[in-house]
Amino acid sequence: MLTFAMWYFTIGVGFIGALLIVFLRIRQTIETPISIKECWGEIVIWAVFWPIVLLGIIIERGVEFLFIEEPFPFSRRSIRKAMEQNQNEHQVLWDNPPLCGQQVFARGMDDSLYESISSTFIFDATELAACLANDSLSYEGASSDEAAITKWLHHRDRELNFITRVPQQWSRISYVIQKVIGQGVGQAYCPTCKVCYPASQLVKSEPTFKMGWNFDGIHCPEQHLLHYTKDMHFSD
Repeated sequence: MLTFAMWYFTIGVGFIGALLIVFLRIRQTIETPISIKECWGEIVIWAVFWPIVLLGIIIERGVEFLFIEEPFPFSRRSIRKAMEQNQNEHQVLWDNPPLCGQQVFARGMDDSLYESISSTFIFDATELAACLANDSLSYEGASSDEAAITKWLHHRDRELNFITRVPQQWSRISYVIQKVIGQGVGQAYCPTCKVCYPASQLVKSEPTFKMGWNFDGIHCPEQHLLHYTKDMHFSD
């Protein structure tokens, strides 16, 4: 019995370890993978119940999953269901956007880890709307996050003197932050310095041109990372 248990968990750890290695190798090619922390949270369960995990993969995907670079089973739902839920959430926001006040804010992101940063970017709603008016993705009728954000800003309540958060479903706010901060619009709160810096004092990293994903960073004057977004991808 002890020998069986030893072999059972050895196979489970090996199986899950192999999947984890594949996931870490391809995660930069996945649009919205779960975070490393979430992976570790699932690994124990997968290692214990690895026959069920393997059987579920084969039943749903067949053996071709071994040759396709997709995040299964490192997603909590199928890609199709995730896409449907994402579309539904975006449609709900488009039809019934939340309140928007005189100012808006969004959290910083670290796209290399697919995690948020505790920094905060704050924008005057009027100024942000003016910047997005010149963005080709924000024209009326577009199905982009930029268009949805623009519509939300245009319907702002000028009497609401408080800061409202940009809905997290509009993930491309990450790129909007990079663009408008580069134009000197907005301000950012650095949680390390405990200081709110205007855009003119923020430091943008120099562009790199290495293989794989390249990233653009925004730092405070003390070089604390506030935002880190994907830029260009170069293939071998």
